[in-house]
Amino acid sequence: MIRAEEPTAEQVRQEVGALIQAGAKVALSRLDDELARIATVHLDAPGMERVAADPVLAESSVRAIRATLAHWTASVINQPFAPVGPPEDWDNVRIARDLVRRGLDETVLVAYRVVQAFVWQEWIRIAFTLSDDPAVVQGVLEHTSASITDFAERSLQHIGEIMAAEREHLRRGSRPERRETVALLLDGAPVTEERASARLGLRLDRPHTAVVIWVDDTTPPAHALEPVIDLILQVTEARQYVSVLPQTGLAWMWVSGRGPDVRELEGRLRQWPDIHVAIGTTGTGVEGFRSSHRSAVAVQRLLSRSRLRQVASADDARLAALLSRHRDDATAYAREVLGDLADAGPEILGTVRLFVQELGNVKGVAERLFTHRNTVVRRLARADELLPRPLRSNPVEVAVALEIWQWSTDPGGSDAG
Repeated sequence: MIRAEEPTAEQVRQEVGALIQAGAKVALSRLDDELARIATVHLDAPGMERVAADPVLAESSVRAIRATLAHWTASVINQPFAPVGPPEDWDNVRIARDLVRRGLDETVLVAYRVVQAFVWQEWIRIAFTLSDDPAVVQGVLEHTSASITDFAERSLQHIGEIMAAEREHLRRGSRPERRETVALLLDGAPVTEERASARLGLRLDRPHTAVVIWVDDTTPPAHALEPVIDLILQVTEARQYVSVLPQTGLAWMWVSGRGPDVRELEGRLRQWPDIHVAIGTTGTGVEGFRSSHRSAVAVQRLLSRSRLRQVASADDARLAALLSRHRDDATAYAREVLGDLADAGPEILGTVRLFVQELGNVKGVAERLFTHRNTVVRRLARADELLPRPLRSNPVEVAVALEIWQWSTDPGGSDAG
């Protein structure tokens, strides 16, 4: 009688790994369908009453849970036996900071454990559909139990670190103290770098960038700028920052590292058309703190004249200053090159500007404007009717003329287009 050979340990391991990957694919494919049930479990957890009662917090919290579950499943699909690090997505960062600001930071820890237990039960059900071999299913459950437990601990530690940093930011940076420290630094007071860093919660010995945010509305609602502050933190992935509100509708901000990418921010800022952002140079130390802010304010002054842009950086301002050094001559040149296009509305002018930036890629322009390709084509056709010479035969001069025109203090024309 011939006896079948027992599988080797490596063969069992390979089979277990393949089944973990298969199960994770099933879990990932079901995630959005199961999200309503997961959200109910999450928001019904003890201590989550105030989160559940706030639609914005509730939605943000559920997005973070979804991102966390998707991160684990995607990771084990890629490498079934590798440790899974904590999620680094913005949804988790934002909800952690928001909960601290609302004094609700401890609630997420309980809710996280509740969701973990619920998801584990769902995973067990999936595991028993993967194989009829009890030993293999046992191997799947043993490994994934250790993986999920380790992942949960890493994730909670990561969230705890974000919350601790936010609590420290709030503790060190009470609004009056922040404003006082910022005012002293900008006025040139002899504040040491170490002391300023401690009071602001921002390492000044490392690169940081100033940002100015303001709203056109003379009576903006309270907290009107907070979503944009959060957006800038998301775009830059800054772990340290400081912000002050010197007056209603105006925020001064410094973020660790380089400032936000103008093109990315420009696209995402369209949902707040009355809000503008000026980005300074990147600096280091106390003097870098001051010079970065000065450059951001200079950009703000230039940007306030423009009909075409919501966002600009110090690099943009340098180019504008160079082009406009002889402003009358530069404006006359721009008017001559643009012809009737100079009086077109911001939609057409902005589309032409992006068309030049994208090197004639209509699809790229449409994606940046979040509009249909045919809309872009129609606007460009209208621009050709208004230009003295067709855009494609004269792109460089049109680009230079638009760069001058968008910073003009008296652009003229109507907004029709």
